[in-house]
Amino acid sequence: MGWNSVVQKKSIVLFFSVFFLAVIVLAVYLLLFTSEPMPVDFYRLDETTKQTEKVLRTPSDPTITGADPTQGDGKFLTKVLKGFYSSYDAELQILQLKNQFRGSSYLQELEVEIDGLVGFYCWPENIQQGNKAIETKSMEFYVYPDGKDLVMPNEKFFTLDLISSFLNENRYLVVQLYESFDLQQDNKVQKLILLGC
Repeated sequence: MGWNSVVQKKSIVLFFSVFFLAVIVLAVYLLLFTSEPMPVDFYRLDETTKQTEKVLRTPSDPTITGADPTQGDGKFLTKVLKGFYSSYDAELQILQLKNQFRGSSYLQELEVEIDGLVGFYCWPENIQQGNKAIETKSMEFYVYPDGKDLVMPNEKFFTLDLISSFLNENRYLVVQLYESFDLQQDNKVQKLILLGC
């Protein structure tokens, strides 16, 4: 009877040890793999009024820039965000923009860090190609794999202390990042471009 009692106690201890280990593994799994992504607001651009309005439902199949960063040029496209200015916190060096999906009127509010930038660039709203004017914001921008800055002939440079005087809700931005945009990390700006200033 003494031997069975020892075996029963060891069985109970083993059972509870395995049970608690399973609970810990499950908790770690849930924490790491099922956490909610950072909430993101979506907007829609009204083509006639050129105003943005917040939408309550998420667009079907939303991706940050409309490009798959794992496919071909997608990893370079996701280094460039384009959209309307939303807000700027000079103290925290955080800029929010309503990023426009490629080929869509949907916009997604995202934030980027401009810490370390000494200035920003101004590009024209339209560029001339032959006898035709092309809207700069409609252009696709590709970043070279070696990380060179986007460049526009005759771009103007301004120091960052002047940025507040240029920003308003209708200002369109082009933002080049050091790395592909990721909701789960800080997204540092390599080059900040304002159109039409």
